[in-house]
Amino acid sequence: VEKVDLGYDGWIPGDGLAPVWLTLRNTGATEERLRVIARSRSSRNEKSVDLPAGGKARVFLALSVSWRMSIEVYRGEELLFRREVENAPRLEPQTHLIVIDGRPAEARKGEATRGDSRLKVTSIDATNASPEAATYTPLGGVLLRSLDPGDLAPDQRAALFEYALLGGTVYLVASGPERLKLTQLLKSLPGKDTKEKILGRTALVRQYGMGRVVTFGDDFVDDMVRNDPRGDRLSSEFSTLLGSRTNRARLGPTYERFGGDVDHPGAGTAGMVVIFFGLYWLVVGPGIALGLRRAKRRTLLLFALAAILGFCALAFVVAGTVRTASGGAHVREVVLVAPEGPSLAMTDVTVVSGGGWRYDLHLESTRPF
Repeated sequence: VEKVDLGYDGWIPGDGLAPVWLTLRNTGATEERLRVIARSRSSRNEKSVDLPAGGKARVFLALSVSWRMSIEVYRGEELLFRREVENAPRLEPQTHLIVIDGRPAEARKGEATRGDSRLKVTSIDATNASPEAATYTPLGGVLLRSLDPGDLAPDQRAALFEYALLGGTVYLVASGPERLKLTQLLKSLPGKDTKEKILGRTALVRQYGMGRVVTFGDDFVDDMVRNDPRGDRLSSEFSTLLGSRTNRARLGPTYERFGGDVDHPGAGTAGMVVIFFGLYWLVVGPGIALGLRRAKRRTLLLFALAAILGFCALAFVVAGTVRTASGGAHVREVVLVAPEGPSLAMTDVTVVSGGGWRYDLHLESTRPF
């Protein structure tokens, strides 16, 4: 393990998923199959990695946050690496801005903040941008600064778009040539731009799903984190802006095309088990004691044996049904008609478990997400 990047430059969200990156290198002469495991008190994530001889890989895992976390790397059952993280700095989502910075490492300030500031700003490299939108969900905004969108992998860009789609705000800040590249990223989204006054300056705003993308024409981040009255005012205004945009992911007016409610997973087979054991105790217990309390000993014995044998035979039927019952996948497609911006379709897939077997579910679509 060459490097471990946890959270956002060491900070972990106070409510949500923490991104975890591991950089692995195989210095041996043969290919290695490794298991990378990240676990906390409330969740566990595991990935398998095939590393060719002399090869290098960067592995991403998302982990539900808790105070204590561990990261482990195994070869088979052999533990090669373990790191425990305790009391990592907690990120308050509503007052913490994540900046995905395209500038060189020496030009970035990392966590540019003051102890008495309402707004904390953490700058991360583009390679540490999450490929999962869920890691951005608790945040009021994510800011792309002086970044060529081509430096982001397709799944990293998709995560930012999905975050905006579900109600988040993506801010684009750049000057010079990078501004044109970020503007092209904005133009790739459907919809039209409107001009708004935000933080005392004119910004282009494009509604996207339930969120939006905001483009500023100048880079004001350094001014915002400066220790002077103007920096205090800007950071206070931006903190208020972030708080007002947090947790806005919600469905508006919808049109349901098909699908419907589904039963609780395994409800039928669970009910069969309850009825079976209920009948067993009523027949073998009170049924014999009350119904045959005056019967002869031989009759009582024969009835008890017959009941037990009958229930034993029925148990195989119940167990087989519970084990092999077929489940189903219920699909519900919703068209969101937003008050502003383009309409969009969302698909919800609910998998209903039938029995005890575990199956792989393969979903296919004729159009991109």
